[in-house]
This record gives sequence, structure tokens and C-alpha cells, in this order.
Amino acid sequence: MMKRFLLRLLFYVCVYVLLHIVVVCAVGPLVTFYRPESGGHLFSRTKEIPNYKNPDILFLGSSHAYRGFDTRVFDKAGIVSFNLGSSSQTPIQTEVLLKKYLDEIQPKSIVFDVFPIVFQLDGIESTADLISCDHIDDNICKLAFKSGNVKVINTLIYGLYQEYVRDIRNTLNERKIIDGDQYVPGGYVERMTDSTYLDDGSNDSR
Repeated sequence: MMKRFLLRLLFYVCVYVLLHIVVVCAVGPLVTFYRPESGGHLFSRTKEIPNYKNPDILFLGSSHAYRGFDTRVFDKAGIVSFNLGSSSQTPIQTEVLLKKYLDEIQPKSIVFDVFPIVFQLDGIESTADLISCDHIDDNICKLAFKSGNVKVINTLIYGLYQEYVRDIRNTLNERKIIDGDQYVPGGYVERMTDSTYLDDGSNDSR
């Protein structure tokens, strides 16, 4: 009897998991935080990584980093830099990014922007941002499950579907201007003022 019960339980669990995955993939935006195009432009930033080998400076941190360190200023001074900041990035997400990309980028130095409030964050926003905008590997999967948040895990399921079934990493070209935020090659995001923000059509909703 016990064996039969356990087999039935296992069967129902497998069916539930399968149905859950199917439903998440079908109605992803309704039950996930998935957003590959965001004001933080992490999607464009991660795709640019192969273009920045051995920079003088690698910037890491939250939006204070990618909005605060203008790579163009350093370029004018003859300093090659790349900004790998992300929205609400906590040290946990920073560690994941370094494990993934440090050997590939091989910067001469690292500037890690530390903002006290990030130590109070639960990391859910930043984890969802990584799932939505970066190549999903085992470290990001572990990060999602460690969050203990069902919607983050749903985001992971939908993100895997988008990346490995719909090939979003190769088919999506992120808009350079989103909600008045313009992406600058090298990882900086510039907030455009009303006087400089010209909608050239690249900000149209899809």
C-alpha cells in the first residue's frame, strides 16, 4: 500500500510540475517578472561583453554604477572601461556576474559601487533582471531557487523557454532608448532630459 501511495504521489507531482511549466510558458508575462527590455539595459550590456577584453576598469554595482560612471568620460581620458552594473544589484548578484565574466573580461582593476540600501534588499528584482537579460546558466538557476520566491522561479522557467526555445538572445535587439533612458556603448545609461529626448521611433512599444 505504501509503495502504491508513493508511486501515485510521484505521478501526481510529475504531472503538476509538467502542467505548471506548460502554463508558465503559455502565460509568462502574467505570472513572472520577465522583462528582457528594461530601463537598466542589462540585455544590451551582457551582449556587449565580448567586445570589451582587458579594460582598464570594470564597474560593478546597482543603478548607481550604471547611471553614475559614464564610460565616455573615461574614454576621453584614454581609459578603457566597461560598466556591468544592474538594477538593484546586491553583492550576491555581483558575485554571480564575476563568476561568469571575470575570466572573460579580465579587467586591470575593478570599481565596486557600494550603496548601503542594497544590503537591505531581498535581491528579487536583481535576480529577475539577470534571468531576463543574461544568459541563464547553473549559477543563475541556483540564485533563482535560493530566492525562495515562486514568481522568480516562474521567471526562471519562462526565461529558459525564451532563451532555449525561442532563441531570444539572438533574435531580440534591445531598443537603445527605453522610457527616456538611453544606452551608451560600454554599459552606461543616460537619463535624457525633456529637451534632449527625441523619440526617433526606437522607443515605440512592440
